[in-house]
Amino acid sequence: MTQKFQRQLVFVLKRINNKKGSAILTVMAFIMITVVLVASMLALAQMNLSNSINASERSSAFYVAESALQESVNNVESIFLANNYKTTNLIEQFNKSDSDDDAGRAIVYDNKITGPGPVTTP
Repeated sequence: MTQKFQRQLVFVLKRINNKKGSAILTVMAFIMITVVLVASMLALAQMNLSNSINASERSSAFYVAESALQESVNNVESIFLANNYKTTNLIEQFNKSDSDDDAGRAIVYDNKITGPGPVTTP
């Protein structure tokens, strides 16, 4: 081998065996992995918070609608009781009309007839 080639070979081998930059590469790789893990945990936490808020709002909306429905039922019952109507006959007629496949029955509100079909009154 020539002396020039030997010097180049020694230079290359010294460069390969030089470990000065390996520590910074290891630290950078560890930092990158940590950043990816933290970012994914933050995204997961944000998604869970969003799902929790949506579930809470759905639950609140359900209970508001349920209370409004109950209030409407109470108002209708008080109107029928004030006019001395029997609510049991009304419920029976409603159940009967649900089971029938006719065109529908007219509804009487404040002595005004609305809806298709014949008028049925209790």
